[in-house]
Amino acid sequence: MAVTQSPEFVQLFKTYTADSDSIGSHLTQAAEIGNVPGELLVVSGTDIAVFSGDNHPPVVESFRLSTRGFVEMAAISHLGPAVAALVRMRELDPESATWRADARRLADQLRVVKEANTLALWRDTLAVDAWAGFETEIVDLVDYACTMTSDYLQTALADRSPFTFDHLRDHYLEATASGAPPVPFNHVMIATFCLTALDISTRMIQWLRAQALPWEQLKVLIVGQSGRPTAGLTWSSNNMCHLLSRASEGRLPSERLYIVPHAPDLAPASDGGDDPWHDIEQHYRTIWYNTYANVRLASRMFETYPRYAFTPRAGAAINRATETVSELPPVTSPLDMFAFVSRLRFVLEDPRQLISNCVADYVIDRLCEHDCRPELVEIPGLSNIAYPGKHDPRG
Repeated sequence: MAVTQSPEFVQLFKTYTADSDSIGSHLTQAAEIGNVPGELLVVSGTDIAVFSGDNHPPVVESFRLSTRGFVEMAAISHLGPAVAALVRMRELDPESATWRADARRLADQLRVVKEANTLALWRDTLAVDAWAGFETEIVDLVDYACTMTSDYLQTALADRSPFTFDHLRDHYLEATASGAPPVPFNHVMIATFCLTALDISTRMIQWLRAQALPWEQLKVLIVGQSGRPTAGLTWSSNNMCHLLSRASEGRLPSERLYIVPHAPDLAPASDGGDDPWHDIEQHYRTIWYNTYANVRLASRMFETYPRYAFTPRAGAAINRATETVSELPPVTSPLDMFAFVSRLRFVLEDPRQLISNCVADYVIDRLCEHDCRPELVEIPGLSNIAYPGKHDPRG
């Protein structure tokens, strides 16, 4: 619908903003000119790059989808939600053949994966450095997850059990019922999330520290979509902020990091000629300086009023009597499965959260405590748990 606007007022509006020749644009340019270009760190949902500011291409590292082991581990993480989705499909339409067909397809693929799950795959083919020394335990974990899930599906398909959420919790997720498998599938999910976080965090922290970045003066942007479209838009809901803070050993000022979900993805121009990164770097720098200049303007305008000070939110401790949580609850130890699974529910229910938030801060903190040596980190849901798998005499 057309909107009637006064051209005189529109021009006044554009004099300050919404125009390349506006006062706001000129302020951004002045802020950029008045500062040394310096290093710019840009993080997307899959990659991280450092632009040096001296007209050289960025140094880029990929840390997620294109890396070894991520999809394999995520495939096991997803088994819990996959089975829950089948239960819900049956609940919504008990007579539909769709849930049965999907359950059979999942069970068939589990048999294939069970055969492919070998020590050679994890140790020699995928060869994830952060998982070195954990490979035998991972094989057992995956074997157990496939067997447990396949058995549960086969029982449901044969109508030998009620395929309901009560039954799912008692015999699969929490495994508290008589005759249930020895390790709850909740433990499997937490372990796989932690292993993925351990790999990504190790590589990123080691890479970042190897760049010898000037953290106090560094310009940082987190760009594009990471996880769900609604997630990771604040420091507290985006674990990348915590990782950068710990990688910098606390030297990165929070006011120099901006999350920009609608900024273009981290990729060179396909028709960029000799310098395919030039335009995207300039665009990122303009975003950073525009935000920085306007934030700094407020402190000069309202000097006698209370200033903004960032404080990361901390959740309250929980126990079995806790009914609701509004922030991620703290974890007391790697054995605190009630807190870990509560976190998993929280990040799934709160659309602001990245799913990886359920374990990321815990893994990052433990990794930094051990000087970025992943072999020293105790893995919740994996360490000190004997999964009856291929390398267990019970398997």
